[in-house]
Amino acid sequence: MSSKRKADAGSSSSSTKKKSAKKRKRKIKALNETELLDRAMKAFRWWELPDPKETTLPDGTTCVPNWTTMEHNGVIFPPEHERILGADGEPVRMRYAGTPVDLTLLQDEVATFYAKCLTCQQLQDPKTAKIFNANFMKGFKRVLGAKHVVKDFKKCNFQPIKDRLDQIRDEKKLRSAEEKKADKEKRATLQRTYGYALVDGNVQKVGNIVIEPPSLFRGRGTHPKMGTIKRRSMPEDVIVNCSRGGVVPKCPVPGHNWSAVVHRPEVTWLAMWKENVNGNVKYVYLANSSMFKGKSDRDKYEKARKLKKYIGKIRKDYTKNLKSQKKHNRQRATAMWVIDVLALRVGGEKNTDEEADTVGCCSLRVEHFDFGSSESEDERYTLTLDFLGKDSMRYLETIDFTKYGDIGKRVYTNLEGFCKRKKPHDEVFDTLSPTLLNKHLQSLMPGLTAKVFRTYNASITLEKQLPHEIRHGMTRAEQVMIYNAANREVSILCNHQRSIPKSFEKSFEKLKGKLALKKRQLRDLRKHVKLVREGQKVPVLKESYPDKEAKGKDSHLFKRQPSEEQLKKRIAKYKESIKTQEYNVKTKDDNKAVSLTTAKINYMDPRVTVAWCKRNEVPIERVFSRTLQDKFPWAMSAAPNWTF
Repeated sequence: MSSKRKADAGSSSSSTKKKSAKKRKRKIKALNETELLDRAMKAFRWWELPDPKETTLPDGTTCVPNWTTMEHNGVIFPPEHERILGADGEPVRMRYAGTPVDLTLLQDEVATFYAKCLTCQQLQDPKTAKIFNANFMKGFKRVLGAKHVVKDFKKCNFQPIKDRLDQIRDEKKLRSAEEKKADKEKRATLQRTYGYALVDGNVQKVGNIVIEPPSLFRGRGTHPKMGTIKRRSMPEDVIVNCSRGGVVPKCPVPGHNWSAVVHRPEVTWLAMWKENVNGNVKYVYLANSSMFKGKSDRDKYEKARKLKKYIGKIRKDYTKNLKSQKKHNRQRATAMWVIDVLALRVGGEKNTDEEADTVGCCSLRVEHFDFGSSESEDERYTLTLDFLGKDSMRYLETIDFTKYGDIGKRVYTNLEGFCKRKKPHDEVFDTLSPTLLNKHLQSLMPGLTAKVFRTYNASITLEKQLPHEIRHGMTRAEQVMIYNAANREVSILCNHQRSIPKSFEKSFEKLKGKLALKKRQLRDLRKHVKLVREGQKVPVLKESYPDKEAKGKDSHLFKRQPSEEQLKKRIAKYKESIKTQEYNVKTKDDNKAVSLTTAKINYMDPRVTVAWCKRNEVPIERVFSRTLQDKFPWAMSAAPNWTF
C-alpha cells in the first residue's frame, strides 16, 4: 500500500473514531441527570469488594462499619395544610347538625383527614368503624378544645369535603400535557436532590425521601388504635446521620433545625424520628437496590444456605426431644417442628391494647386449635389451626398429621396434651418464649434464629419444585407457568395470602373475553382457507372503523385478499396466541388469592431463579420484574449449575 493510501486509511479511521466519540457524547447529553445517577449506581459492583474489617470509633467502641463517608441532603417534609376551596373560591367546611362549622387551620386539617378516609376499608365494617370513629373523635375533641360546638360524632358530616376532594382529583386528571410535564419535572428535581446519597464515594439511591405526612392511622386488621390522629413530624423530631466532618444536610423548613446530627457508621439509616401513635421509630434507609440492603439480603440467604448443613442435626435434636420427660424440652421440640415443617413464624409477646392481636408459633393460644374427633380414626390426627398472622392475614389450615408419619402423630399428641386443662386464652407453649427458643437454636448452629427456617424452606422448596431442565421448544407462557406453579407452592407454604382484588372479576372476565374472541377469529380463518380453495373471496379488513372495539372484532382479517399460505401462517400465529392466552387465564385464576411477589422479595434465594433461567434459557425479565433485578444485582452472576 502506498504512503498516500495509508494516510487516507488512517484519516478515515481517525474520522470514524471522532464520529463515534461525538455520537457517544450526544447520547450522554440525551440522558437526563437522574438516568446518569442511576447508571453510576448500577456500575458500582459492591459485592466484588472485600468485607470491611472491625474498627474503633472515636468514642472507644469497636464495630464493623457499614460506611466510612456518607453524604446526603436530608429529607423532605410534606407541605403545610391548605383549606379546600370550592369552585366559587370559598373554603369548603364540614357540617355539624346540618350547619357549616368554622374551624381553625389545624382543626380543618383533621376534618380533612377523616373526609379522605370515608371510603376506606375500616369504615365499611361496623366492627372496625366503631373503633375507628371512637379514636378519631377522641383526638378531634382535643384539637377542637372543650368549648367548641362540635361534641357529638353522629352530628358531624364530612361529606362536603370528600365531594370536593373527588372533584379536585377528577380535575387533576384533565390537566394539560404542559401542566403534567411541569409537575413531573418538579418531582424529578426533588428526586435528584434528595433521592441519592454518596457512600464511600459511590452513588446510592435513597429509599424514602419524604417524611410520613400527618393523617389518621389505619393499621392492619382490627388494630385498636385505628382512627388515631398521626401528628405532623417537624425537623425538631428528626435525627440525621452523616459523616463526621462532612457537610451537614440543610434543614428544608425555614426557621427550624434538626433534633440532632450524629455520625454512626455502624448503622445504615440516614435519618430517624419517632411517630406518636405507637411510639415506633421510623427510619430513612437507602433503597432496596442499594449496597446496604444488598449486603443484608445476601447475608440472610447465605445464613439460610448454611442451615442446609446443620438441618439434619437440628431435626435429630427436636425429634429426640419430642418424647422428653421434661415439659419444656417437649414444648421446645414441638415448636421447632411446627416452625420447620409448617413454616409458621416464631411469634412474640404483644400488648393487644396497643397492637393488633396477631400471633405466631410461640404465642398460639388454645382457642386457635380445633382438634379432630378422637373417636373417628380418619379424624384422630387432624387439627385445624385458625389465627391471625403477620399483617392480620388469617391462617386457616386443617393439617393431617398422619402424612408426617410417627413424628407427625407424636407432635399432634404433644399439642393435644399442651392444650388440656387450659382456658381458651391460655398459651399453648406456656414454658417457651422466642428468646429461649433462639438461644437453643444458636447452640446447634452459630447465629441461627427461628426466622431463618422460613427463608431456608422457601428457597429449598422452590429449587425442588422447579424441574432441573424443561422441555426444549416450550413457549414463554409455558415457561412462566412452570415457574409460577413452583412460586405458588412456596407462597402457600409461607401463607402468603392476599385479599382477592375488587377489580378481579371484571379484569378476569375481560381476559376470558379476549380468549373467546381469539378462538372465534381462529374458526373464521379456518373457514376462509376453505373459501380460498374453492376460489371464493373472503372478508377483508375495512379501512376505517367507528371505534376500536369494532376494529378488534375483525383484527384477524387481511387488508386485501390473502393466499392460502398467508392464511395458514396467520392460523399458526393465532394458535400460539390462544395457547398463551389460556395460560394467562389459568395463571390469573390460580393466583387470585395468593401473593407470589412476597416470597420473591423476601424468602426465595434469587440465585435459585437466576440459575434456573440460565440453565433453561428463560429470559430473567419473564419472572423477575425490573425492580427485582435492581434489588438483587449480586445474584445475577449466579452460574447455571448453582444450587442452594
